[in-house]
Amino acid sequence: MVVYRLKSVKKMLWKLLLTMLAIAVGYLILKNRQASNIPKSSIKNISPKQNIKKLRWLFLFVLILSLLGGSVTVYLSWQNDHKVYQVKIINTQTGQQEKFKAYKKDLGARTFTTITGQQVSTSDNERMVFEELK
Repeated sequence: MVVYRLKSVKKMLWKLLLTMLAIAVGYLILKNRQASNIPKSSIKNISPKQNIKKLRWLFLFVLILSLLGGSVTVYLSWQNDHKVYQVKIINTQTGQQEKFKAYKKDLGARTFTTITGQQVSTSDNERMVFEELK
């Protein structure tokens, strides 16, 4: 379950990075098109060093934005995984109830691990009820 969540975080980070790269490429293409439409007499002589400095700032900005976005994504995923739920296991034949507390990341279809580390599996004649604790 943890491996699945890490894969989804990696997918999100790649999507974010790809989006930032597409924005940067689009910006550069539009900038070059606008520069080619300007008459030659109005163009200032810009040294290659100034262009390189501008590109460095652009790439630095994209890198910082990507790292910030990735950090926020990882934090929100961690925060969501560490929500505490109360799990009630109800035996449908006897009506007996047992209560446990578990993190969201540790909840499975028929099994879960409690906050204290106890692994619980339910049978087919038992029902699980989840309630988020605040």
